[in-house]
This record gives sequence, structure tokens and C-alpha cells, in this order.
Amino acid sequence: IHIFLKMSKVRRIQVLTVFLTLIVFSIFAQEHNELINSADLIEKGIKLNDEGKDSEAVELFKKIPANDTNYYMALSEMAVSYLGWKKDSVAVELCRKILKEDDVVEPLVYITYGSALDDEERRTEALRVFNEGLAVFNNSYSLYFNRGIVELRMKKKSDALLSFKKALVINP
Repeated sequence: IHIFLKMSKVRRIQVLTVFLTLIVFSIFAQEHNELINSADLIEKGIKLNDEGKDSEAVELFKKIPANDTNYYMALSEMAVSYLGWKKDSVAVELCRKILKEDDVVEPLVYITYGSALDDEERRTEALRVFNEGLAVFNNSYSLYFNRGIVELRMKKKSDALLSFKKALVINP
């Protein structure tokens, strides 16, 4: 305050003008930032997925910004939507992004990623993804089950049988 009082009258007016301008801009910026409840959007998107409304679900998930704590969960569910929508290459890219950027990954990401690769008939890659997922989540019956499906399609019947057995041991 002491420095401010030592300034010339013109300089004080300039400083006050800049200060007031910044305040006004920050007020307007805050008014235009719509607050969202990302957990609600994700829940609604999952419900739309379950109803087969994948494109509508994707639009909901896209509303969740990258700085939201649920952003990667939204991307994961968006990948599931694209998988259901038969846009496997988009699902693959989203899963790659999640695995590259997120520290906390759920088994669903590996399941979606591997399933999308399987749908694209990239079964060796799908098997690699399921094995990577199982290295992290060795008690995921879904990963074992989906790996078994890929192994069956690859005509690896004994491997598939072992995967299915492991899935049943974990989740009878």
C-alpha cells in the first residue's frame, strides 16, 4: 500500500484500471464455466450403453473435461461405447491413451482393449493385452474368460480350457 501511495495520480489510475479489468474478466470467466457432476454423467452414460445407445453415451462422456478426476473413467466407458458401436479402432486408441497416461487403470480397460483387437481379428495383439492385464489383475475372471475366447478363436483349445477353468475358479 505504501508503494501505491507514492505513485503519481496517473500511475495509480492505470494500476487500478488494470486491477479492475482483471477482476471483471475473472468474474465473467467463472460465470461461463458450467459445473458438471461427472459421476452422474458416467452413470447415465453407462445406462445408455446398457440400452444400446452407444452414440448418446459417447456424447455424455465427451462432456467430462480432462482436468476432472473422473476423466479416465469416462474415457474407459467411452471406449466400451465405441466397442459396442463397432468402432473398434477408436476403442483401441482410447485404451492405449488411458494405459499411457493414467496411473490407476481398471481391468475394464484391458478387457475393452483386447476385445476391440479381437473384433479387428488382431488376435495375437489381443492375447498380449489380456496377458498384460492379467499381470496386473491376476484375479480378474473377466480377463481370463476373454483371453479364453481369443485362444479358442486361435484354435488353442487347451490354452482356452485353462483360461476358462481359471475364470471359473475365481468366479464360480
